[in-house]
Amino acid sequence: MHFNRLDLNLLVSLDALLSERNVTRAAERLHISQPAMSGALQRLRVYLKDQLLEPAGHHRLQLTPRARQLAGPVKELLLRIQTTLSGEPEFVASTAERYFQMGMSSYCIELLGRRILEDLRELAPNIRCRFHELSSHTLSQVEEGELDLCVTLSERSYLDPGAEYQNLHAEALFSDEFVVVASAKNHQASSRLSLEEYYGLPSVEVRIGDMPSIAYNLIYHYEEACNKVAVVPGFHLALAMLTDSPLVTVAPSMIAEAYAKAFELKWFAPAFRLPDLSESLIWHMRNSTDPAHTWFRQRLKAIAGALGPAHCTLPRLAIV
Repeated sequence: MHFNRLDLNLLVSLDALLSERNVTRAAERLHISQPAMSGALQRLRVYLKDQLLEPAGHHRLQLTPRARQLAGPVKELLLRIQTTLSGEPEFVASTAERYFQMGMSSYCIELLGRRILEDLRELAPNIRCRFHELSSHTLSQVEEGELDLCVTLSERSYLDPGAEYQNLHAEALFSDEFVVVASAKNHQASSRLSLEEYYGLPSVEVRIGDMPSIAYNLIYHYEEACNKVAVVPGFHLALAMLTDSPLVTVAPSMIAEAYAKAFELKWFAPAFRLPDLSESLIWHMRNSTDPAHTWFRQRLKAIAGALGPAHCTLPRLAIV
């Protein structure tokens, strides 16, 4: 098919070339030969009157200014076509087939994952999910259509400082509070724990992807250094290390409560300030009117709502 003398099939090649910035990788992405992709690049250069990719040294290529202008709109156009053609005129959850890809922290996966799958098994057995670990690339993956949606902190700058995603929509999903967690036998940790006393205890830090949790971001702003003895990639891993040890950590109260009995832990609001934890559901505006996407978002909000409100009247000390 041609439009204004352009073979529309070349748009797919253009998107791959602008994304990969490499002819060989673009060819592999579309499962075609390298000569075929080189031919597509040459035709695009003639039509657009621009080199699109130019040498940048050490066998690297970079986008020309014209190519950088085209990258976003071309990807958006192809994603809109895909959404339009894949959309169902009438969505029936019980028979619909769909594959959703979501970005979440391990904390959110633990709270929501099992509940999501149980909900789908009952209401939409042919809908499948893949959960991706949250990272600094998650928002750009939602922007580019690699992920259908993500659940992350309401402060989006935490994931990608300085980036602006004008086409992403966000809605509040649920909230929680950070608490200090320790072994039930750790008598040095109590609700009277001051920040200085916390610094004196050996602690385990949690990193979400390649980022420290917002609680540790706040703690790091103080002048004194924590006595950090370990870094782990999930709150449940940090909690597992606390059993029968002098270690402490900071974790969301709902995950602390979930593991307290199994790991013989106590959790409490300390004497120093810890941040609130507000999670939002984020998706691209192109999916706002898609019936399946709309239904799935509504189910996520219902599942998260069943978690209950934030622990506004948090116990000062909870030992299980």
